[in-house]
Amino acid sequence: MKLPTRFTLKSLLLLVALSAVLLAWKALELRRQIARRAIVADIQMAGGHVTFAEDESGKPIDRVRRLYLANTKLEDSILNRLWLLSESPVVSFNSTSFSDAQVHYLDDFDNLTELKLNGTRISPDGIRHLSEKHDITRITLYHTTFKADDQQLLIELFPNAWEIALPGIRPYLR
Repeated sequence: MKLPTRFTLKSLLLLVALSAVLLAWKALELRRQIARRAIVADIQMAGGHVTFAEDESGKPIDRVRRLYLANTKLEDSILNRLWLLSESPVVSFNSTSFSDAQVHYLDDFDNLTELKLNGTRISPDGIRHLSEKHDITRITLYHTTFKADDQQLLIELFPNAWEIALPGIRPYLR
């Protein structure tokens, strides 16, 4: 029994459309991986580094564990692409020009648990922008505009923090 040509053409068209969707998805994933490698290389060229998680055998896997931008010149070309590494739970901007105007670059960091902002230009106004990051358990703010009086504000903004380090006082340990 021969199938009608019309049925066969519909099936072929559906198969082609499905294949196109799968290829487009794979192409987007490949493009994302290339962009991630490019930003990691740019961070390393700027003097920072990215640490990746490892599997049981010690082989690195494609999940960022730590993002260190300490002592680097923060350029918009890097900051604009930080979202590509937003799964990192630890971010360090120590001794950089990181300021209130740049806090929004951390918006996509939903897993952020540790934030190091020692020696930056961050202020209490800028830190308020991060108040949605309830998973932050450790934040260090030595050599910033923060004062001992700001400790209570930080305790309220980051209720899960077990360490809040400010200049001039002992670290708050829960």
